[in-house]
Amino acid sequence: MNVKLLTKYGGFEDSFFNLFNGSVSALKEHVAFGVTLTCHNEWEPGAPSNEKRIESMRKLHSLGYRTFESDEPIIDFKSTMKMITETLDCCDFYKIGLMSGGGVKYDLKKGRKFLKGLKRLPGQPKIYLKDSLVSFLGIDRNMLPRNFVERNYNIFK
Repeated sequence: MNVKLLTKYGGFEDSFFNLFNGSVSALKEHVAFGVTLTCHNEWEPGAPSNEKRIESMRKLHSLGYRTFESDEPIIDFKSTMKMITETLDCCDFYKIGLMSGGGVKYDLKKGRKFLKGLKRLPGQPKIYLKDSLVSFLGIDRNMLPRNFVERNYNIFK
């Protein structure tokens, strides 16, 4: 059975792996680790910093685990792009969405510039745009490049 773990907690790896008494090699095939990133530590009081979460993701990826990033909610497009470009070396899949409930006003021009930047990322990483972002940008998923995946994307294949 495949499992995806998504957390805002950074630095959990050692205590998590200790639960398995050192026999974690079998986990690599069936466990993917994800972190939520916003680039705005001030919006997430009590959570480890985005930098600490990236450090955890980088460590897990270097150990051979699949990793993914939940860039949601987007607080601003520039910061989200910063998080994505900082993790290109250690992230296998990006999930990107807007804040629900109207907490942030988004600029359509900046959103379209963000989408152009996503299309130009080196290595063409796998990216899923949540419906909120697709709707805001007024785009057709079928017109996106092949590395933009559907909701049912399987990180384990």
